Amino acid sequence: MKAFWSKSPPPEDTNAYEGSSEYRQSGQVSDSASGRPISLRGDYTVVFCGVDAASEFLDIEGLGSHERVLNEPRQVKEWVKSTPRDAVIAVESTGGYWRLLADLAYKSGRTVYLLSPRQVWAYRHSLGRRAKNDKMDARLIRDFIQSNHARLHPYEPWAEPWKTLRDTVRLRTRLARDRARIALRMRAFGMPPREIAKVTRGIKDQLIKLDKQIKAVIEELPEAKAVQSIKGIGPLTTAALIAVLKQIPLAHAAAFVAYIGLDLVICDSGKRTGKRRITSWGDVTLRSLFYLAGKSAARAPEWQPYVNKLKQRGMKPIQIHCALARRLARIAFALYHSGETFDLERFTKDHTQKEENAPSMLAMQT
Repeated sequence: MKAFWSKSPPPEDTNAYEGSSEYRQSGQVSDSASGRPISLRGDYTVVFCGVDAASEFLDIEGLGSHERVLNEPRQVKEWVKSTPRDAVIAVESTGGYWRLLADLAYKSGRTVYLLSPRQVWAYRHSLGRRAKNDKMDARLIRDFIQSNHARLHPYEPWAEPWKTLRDTVRLRTRLARDRARIALRMRAFGMPPREIAKVTRGIKDQLIKLDKQIKAVIEELPEAKAVQSIKGIGPLTTAALIAVLKQIPLAHAAAFVAYIGLDLVICDSGKRTGKRRITSWGDVTLRSLFYLAGKSAARAPEWQPYVNKLKQRGMKPIQIHCALARRLARIAFALYHSGETFDLERFTKDHTQKEENAPSMLAMQT
C-alpha cells in the first residue's frame, strides 16, 4: 500500500483531531491564521482535501478554510500546485466534472480518491446530517476520506486504448437509450412512424458508426473470440468486459461480479433470513449489458435446463435474468483468462456436481 506520510509513519494509536483535515503527532500545531499545519519537530503532516465538483466551480475543504475554484484548467492547476506534495485529495464522481481535477492532481503526484455519490450519500445519512450544500458536501467528503482512505483504492486514469473503447461503449449504450426514449415519447403524442424514424435517423446512423468502431477493435483482440462464444454475449458486452479487465487486475470471478454490482446482499439476523438482492454498485454500463445478455440467454434453448432449475426454486423472471447475468459474468471472466471457447456440456456437468455437493450454497453460486 502506498504510504501517505512525508517522513516517518505514525504510531498505531495516532488519531486525527476532531474536525481537522490533518493527522498530527504530539508537538505539532496549526497556524491559527492560515489553518495550515506547522511541524515543530520535523514530524509528518498529511493534508486531506475534500472536493465537491460542479460544472463551474470546485468547492474545497482541507487547507484550513473553504475555497471555491473555477473548474477550468488554469485555476485547477494553480490550486493543485498550492497543495503539499503528499496531499490526499478526494472528489465525488458527479458527471464528468471531477475528471479535470483528478487527472491534474494525479499527474502532479498527489494521491487522488474518486468517491461514488452513493458512498457520500450513505455517509451523510449515517451521521444524521439534515442540511446539504456544496460547502458542507466538500467537508463531508474530506471527513470521509480521512477516516476511510486505508480501505479504498487510489484513483488511476485509464490507459489507451481501453479508455477509448470503454467510452465508445458507454456512448453507444446511452445513445440507444435516448433513441428509444424519444421514439416512445413521440409515439405517446400520436406521431406517425415515418416522422419518428425521420427524427431518430441521425442517432441510428451514429449507432451504426459506433458499432463498426467497436467491432473493428475487438476483432484484433484474441480474448474476444472466447468471450463471444457464450450464447447471449455480443460485441458490446465483450468490448466493455475486455476494456475493464485490461485496465483493472481483478483477482477472481467473484471480484469481477462485485465490480459490476451483480453480487448478492446478505441481510440475515438471528433466525431471520433476509431477502437476497443484487448490490447494484459499480459499473452500471457493464451491469446493464450483462443483464440484457442474461435476458437473451433465458430465451435460448441451450440455457433452458438451467432456467428451469431456477424456476423450480421459485425465482421470478427478473431474478432469473439476474442469476443468468451473474453466471454469464463468471463464465466470461474465466474464458477471458483461459482463452477457451464455451462448452455447454462441461458447464452443465460442473454445475450439476456443485449442486449435488453443496445444495445449500447454490443461491450464492448462481
